[in-house]
Amino acid sequence: PAGDVISKDFTIFNGENERIDHGMDIRRLKRKLYKDNRVGASLYVDEDGPLIINGIINSQMKIEPYQQEKRNIDGTTAHRVTEISSSESVRINDGVIQPVFKESLNIIKQSLGEDCGKIETALILDSKFIESFNNDSELTQYLFNIMNKVQMYYDLLNFDLKVVLIGVIKLTKENETTAAPYIKNSLLPNYSEYVDVKKLAEKMTYHYCKPKISILNQADGILFISGRPFGKEIDGNLESMNH
Repeated sequence: PAGDVISKDFTIFNGENERIDHGMDIRRLKRKLYKDNRVGASLYVDEDGPLIINGIINSQMKIEPYQQEKRNIDGTTAHRVTEISSSESVRINDGVIQPVFKESLNIIKQSLGEDCGKIETALILDSKFIESFNNDSELTQYLFNIMNKVQMYYDLLNFDLKVVLIGVIKLTKENETTAAPYIKNSLLPNYSEYVDVKKLAEKMTYHYCKPKISILNQADGILFISGRPFGKEIDGNLESMNH
């Protein structure tokens, strides 16, 4: 089931301290997720009230409510189908996934048992990324669809791995400086809107070596999602990594 990518204990944190409780019914949310591996569809379908569909139709197209606050005369909500931009695409470079990795993975799974195939994942979202959403509902729908898309890629590559999202840490303009100083410290000196990925990885590793939030201790993997562009500076010149 598509909802399996979300933990029953899924939690959202605001920064490193404040746990956000919006009274989310996780079981109900999980039932609203839909995926189709054949075409690559990953959708959030809400039938509580006027039908709302939000998500990825295939590798080229997405669907979302159009002016959700305005309904048609019959009470339905209009939707629009648009092309997915390159910045929105979820891409996995299978060229770097060598056969030896698959073989090693199978050996590890045989030695550790079935549970080693489950990857409990926590997401850290920076303020620039969060600003692109109107509310937490939009944000969680997007993240759930993306997690399903990642799971479909693993399935496509015949990786016997199950991704489970256990929690999200939201970084806002108000808490980002104190909760995630590694972001400011990873900006390029002469191009301050760009993040140095190598430096970011190093500083994040140091910052979270003793995490304050329980889900980061529990997580097998921590993913950082940013609305900032990535790049590196070579001899004073910018080389963007956002292609």
